[in-house]
Amino acid sequence: MKRNIYLLLLSFVVLSILACDNTKNKPEVGGRKIMFVENKSEHDKLELSQNRRYIQLDTQEECLITEITQLLCTSKEIFIFDVYSQSVFVFSYEGKYLRKLHRIGQGPGEYSMMSAISLNEQDHRISIVDLGSRIINYDMDTFECLEQQSIDAVSAEEVAKGEYIAYNSLPVMKKDVKHKFHLLQYDKQGNIEKKYVPIDFESGYSMRPIHRFYRQGNDIFFYPPFTSKVYKITKDSCFVCYNVAYENLSFPPLEYLQSSEMKGENYISKLYNEHYIYSVQLFENKDFFVSLFNVEKKGYIGIYDKNRDKGSYFFRKTYLAPNQEIDYFQIVGSCGDDFIAVLKPFDIKENVKVRDTELGKIINNTKEDSNPILMFFQFRDENFI
Repeated sequence: MKRNIYLLLLSFVVLSILACDNTKNKPEVGGRKIMFVENKSEHDKLELSQNRRYIQLDTQEECLITEITQLLCTSKEIFIFDVYSQSVFVFSYEGKYLRKLHRIGQGPGEYSMMSAISLNEQDHRISIVDLGSRIINYDMDTFECLEQQSIDAVSAEEVAKGEYIAYNSLPVMKKDVKHKFHLLQYDKQGNIEKKYVPIDFESGYSMRPIHRFYRQGNDIFFYPPFTSKVYKITKDSCFVCYNVAYENLSFPPLEYLQSSEMKGENYISKLYNEHYIYSVQLFENKDFFVSLFNVEKKGYIGIYDKNRDKGSYFFRKTYLAPNQEIDYFQIVGSCGDDFIAVLKPFDIKENVKVRDTELGKIINNTKEDSNPILMFFQFRDENFI
């Protein structure tokens, strides 16, 4: 039943208030306040970026990308997980297609529904979450299956070798015990060691992103749905690291979500027409903290300069509206000092003009069904916010 609920979750093409708790270790409270102030000025969005570098990903029959669900980088390669094709594609930093992981099935080393991935370059492993059942580790080069561990998760990150912190939007039943926490930490034998972030709202529907972890250097961060809190996770603790606020905007109250669920309503559809923040995706590097978020049918970007302790949010685009400017900030990952955004040739060719000369040259050599273009860039550290 739970797997069916998660499959329903994945079928929704949507852009995807809680306290941290631990039954053994009491976590820290508070966290750094991050405020995004509303900026209504008609900024030239492209001018917010600098040091732009574009990579056109190879387009071949065996590596056609439907969606970049996750993008992770090692020192040498780019790994792209596409939930729709159930594949992980690997490219060089020149955009050359190298190999892919695609092993759907019920046999050894095969998965039924891959929902998230994580990388461990030091141990040369890629871990994939087989939705609601296990984590499978493969060799990063050969994709040889190394080991697997029985863990009920939507997504997960490795906190120590063989030990995982797993995220679920619904409670987990294990040995007839109901664990009503978003985060469960497992030891090497698959036993639950710690529990963090209680689940206050349960629903068969869930907002994207599916993977609610991100890494900054060696640190792991987690952000639950419908909350301003961002948690930092270590092997032994989970505590609020950031408290994120958006001027003139708020998340839907818990009572609103619970009322919709009690009435049997799809709260996701309702939120498209309500003035609440309903989908957030976070990224961070040493200088900037970035939030992509949606309100009604509009997308915004919040940019927070960590060095200057100043942040603003800007309008990005209206979804499903024709003839818009190019959305340069559909960020899908980060790599060192760079953020990485995805640009789709089909969307750009439908556009009125391409103002970036280098991008224009690449677009002229693509087709509408070509694989995406990746834009590596940095935000300006000038007084632009």
